[in-house]
Amino acid sequence: MASCLKYISARMRNSEVLPRLILELTSVCQVKCVWCLMQTFNKIRKRHMPFERFVRFIEINGDYLRRNNTAVTPFSRGEPLIYPHFWQCCSIMRENGLALDSIATNLSMKISVDDFLANPFNYIVVNLGGVTREVHEGVMINSNFKLVTKNLRELWAAGIPVRVKINPCRANIHQLPLLPDFVERLGGRREYAERYQTLFPHPDDM
Repeated sequence: MASCLKYISARMRNSEVLPRLILELTSVCQVKCVWCLMQTFNKIRKRHMPFERFVRFIEINGDYLRRNNTAVTPFSRGEPLIYPHFWQCCSIMRENGLALDSIATNLSMKISVDDFLANPFNYIVVNLGGVTREVHEGVMINSNFKLVTKNLRELWAAGIPVRVKINPCRANIHQLPLLPDFVERLGGRREYAERYQTLFPHPDDM
């Protein structure tokens, strides 16, 4: 760990200014999306970052991040909101004067709107499998469509500008034009529906 932190810190001191920094807090996800390459990873490669390692990283690099106005993206491949210390990490970043950049989430878990209000991100996007339960849960296996839509309603009712997108595949491409209406019915703005084309389509859909 020590050598890894020293390497990253040296690169940050010697390289050009970073507009944002991605920290992978977890590579674990409770949902299996048909388009996701994470399904090919074995379980040994899926894990949470030790919380102490995150704290140490901020201690070492906080000055650089503040000095260069580098925003932090606290996720990469996994589902950030199931990381046990996610909101604590966000609080530490805010206390250190660091901007929270963006997260992508499947939103299929119990949430507290207050956590989102207390930790404003520049950008939040929710991945959907479709605009109906049958299609959504068929594309995003283990996701709870009812829970996702409930969470979206609550976030939009609180004025949080959450974006949504559908990663297109054979099973859901017919629902792409329906996304703006779906968002509006749940209380969001039509412009929160993003147009998106996945870079990594499921092999069966190629």
